[in-house]
Amino acid sequence: PMRRLEDPATRARAMWAASQSPDGRRFVHAAALPSGRYELTVRDFDAGRILARVAVQGQPTASAWSPDSKRLAYCFRATGLND
Repeated sequence: PMRRLEDPATRARAMWAASQSPDGRRFVHAAALPSGRYELTVRDFDAGRILARVAVQGQPTASAWSPDSKRLAYCFRATGLND
């Protein structure tokens, strides 16, 4: 079922690059913060509660879990290199 996720702690402007873990217990998404920075947020799939937040350099564009659901990889668009 679909549900709306709210994050009053960060007031994220947008969320994307979502990926569910292979074991179905967690998912990750990228978020744009009002400050203009980006972060990856890992959530419990059933409860929607935040398990981890990681500030990242650049804009996340995609994410993927390892087959055992223990590791997470992401791609990002670097900023400031050729501006």
